[in-house]
Amino acid sequence: MFTPHLLILLFLASADASVGTRSSAPRWIEHEVVPHERLDAIAARYGAKRDEILRANPGMRRNGWLRAGQRLRIRARVVPPPRRRLVHAVERGETWAKIAARHGVSVNELQRWNREVPRAFRAGTPLVVYSDPRRSKARSPRSDSGGEARLTERLDHAVALQPSAHFRIRNPDRAWATASTVQVVESALASFRADSGFEGEIVVCDLSDRDGGALAPHRSHRTGHDVDIRLPRTADAIIDWDATWSLVTAFVDTGEVEYIFLEHTLQRELADAGRRAGADAETLASVLQWPEPAGTNFGVVRHEPGHTRHLHIRVKPADRVAPQDAS
Repeated sequence: MFTPHLLILLFLASADASVGTRSSAPRWIEHEVVPHERLDAIAARYGAKRDEILRANPGMRRNGWLRAGQRLRIRARVVPPPRRRLVHAVERGETWAKIAARHGVSVNELQRWNREVPRAFRAGTPLVVYSDPRRSKARSPRSDSGGEARLTERLDHAVALQPSAHFRIRNPDRAWATASTVQVVESALASFRADSGFEGEIVVCDLSDRDGGALAPHRSHRTGHDVDIRLPRTADAIIDWDATWSLVTAFVDTGEVEYIFLEHTLQRELADAGRRAGADAETLASVLQWPEPAGTNFGVVRHEPGHTRHLHIRVKPADRVAPQDAS
């Protein structure tokens, strides 16, 4: 019998919810893989390198695919508090987005851990959560009382995305974001260039205004967590779907992306490119909404009308209760 505030800990973890402490010297730790966790995200979590983890775990498959419960030896430069497996009892008025933000995970992760739970759940429904204390969002007294916290549309401590050999910035006046968003964009695009071999132009379009708030003609791009990137093109100006698949997976592999918006009718092309790249069925299902209907909550890549020439990438926000509508 679940009560509204029941959280059953199924394995122990530190109560510290800080981002993690950087060790003066790397030290060996053991990490237990949670369902759908990716090797690149684990490496980033501990300040390690993918190749280092592969070498330290000779029994791993060289493609880096993991299984839930697998234990990895990692030489960690950053030691964050461990993830915790919990059972969360849904409270009245809670949504997938609110619960995900509360536990520092994405909506996509939460729903994949609870495939048998209807999207329109009821109060008292138990949900399995692999909570991430680094990103957990404590609820304010106002939201505890049933009201929804007011969402800020300001961007404090904005950071400008800097010009790079890896991409062109279309409009520097609209290239402001949070420090974490800028880091994700720079890291993902550097990885994309290194791994894909794509030599064409990559254009980074709008992020946010320096102070945040409305950014015409968008409905989002208000808080420094959104970035638009034009679809890669061949020399003949045709969409390069193989390069687009590499671009999408470079962002997904950061572990910091909430959604990527692309019209549903184009996702089949992306799936074909994924197969050409050697992606298996499980990987395609974790990345793409297609072939599920456009209105379903599957995959990181989701349908949003108007996204036919660019990808809209939403980096996980640490300070927002629910996602905005994208443009």
